[in-house]
Amino acid sequence: MKVLSTFFITYGFSHVVPSRQKHVNQSWQSIVRARLNTLLLNVALLFCFIAPTYAANIASFKISSQEFADRMNANLTQLNIPLKLTINLEKGHSVDDFQHIFNEHVGLIGSAEKQNQQLTELIVFSASSESAETATQNLQIVTAVFSALLSENNIENREVTEMMFGLLQDSRTSGKGIRQVGNTRFTATTDADADIIFTAKPVR
Repeated sequence: MKVLSTFFITYGFSHVVPSRQKHVNQSWQSIVRARLNTLLLNVALLFCFIAPTYAANIASFKISSQEFADRMNANLTQLNIPLKLTINLEKGHSVDDFQHIFNEHVGLIGSAEKQNQQLTELIVFSASSESAETATQNLQIVTAVFSALLSENNIENREVTEMMFGLLQDSRTSGKGIRQVGNTRFTATTDADADIIFTAKPVR
């Protein structure tokens, strides 16, 4: 697995996240997937209520949903992670939205402008894992998401790596981390189950 860009994150992650067992049984996977699905559903419902209110004034990332997916899949290929992001936009009143589950632990929700399909917000859920190897890969997926959002072919960008590591440290110690790269603000919030909710929003 190629981890050049995420070496410092994965190294630090072993110090931030408690040590976990090597193998995940089926019951644990079912619990995690159910928790992930619940989180995705709750935020999807929230989008339905807040989208009409904010759509008129919301900023965008100046990248289309398909361009983001292409960048994301290129990052996953570069990291030798055999997953693929497919975006199926659901039509909304003011903005369209999509959701995608990468595995039992990581899910993504995004919104896009109706007219030009430019992304307006991303939320990534990373459920806690009993496997250190799985936790590392999950973190790489999240990093690939944010790297794809910022620019093309920057999975090895040290600025993104340091930003992710800072988010993780702050979220584990104080419950929430906030960082800004350019015109994008990132947050990471850790809950009582050690699940992490990441967000990315454009700032004017």
